[in-house]
Amino acid sequence: MISKMIDKIKYPAYALKEAPFQVSYTAELVKITKQPNGKEYIFDIMTDDIKNYTERLFELEEINPENRIQFDYTIINKEQLVFNYENLGWCIDQSGKIFNLQHKQNVPVECRKVVKVKKDKIWLNKILAPFNLRVPVEESNIDELWATLVLINGEWYIKRFSYDYVKYDNYLHL
Repeated sequence: MISKMIDKIKYPAYALKEAPFQVSYTAELVKITKQPNGKEYIFDIMTDDIKNYTERLFELEEINPENRIQFDYTIINKEQLVFNYENLGWCIDQSGKIFNLQHKQNVPVECRKVVKVKKDKIWLNKILAPFNLRVPVEESNIDELWATLVLINGEWYIKRFSYDYVKYDNYLHL
């Protein structure tokens, strides 16, 4: 579940749109197949020398670049994970731990009017503290902009922006 998992992921994390069809292990490598009868990709290397998954990816790039896994997304923080969660199926984090993101759940949601944007901060109606802005927002259309917020582990995250107020039934399926 996203609310229990989000605090366990060590960023950056690398994600696929869908969980792989098959994962296989040898003494030296971990390989995955994305689809039945599909190409086999090198996903990880078995080594005690390199603890960090990002460093192991760079090592894979040097060893066998044409067969190394190409991820659909790189997620650098919690906000990016929340913003793109419905597009993600499976990820591996910085420590090499795998997370199945296919299990979705309902999370509390609210739609708030954007009040002000200044550099990398955004203020929303009825919320005193600004949010850090992770995606660029056009400041000229601020009077028409709404933000959808989701509550995960007691913290609000911006899920999406729109030019219309969106009425939710208290929960959003992520």
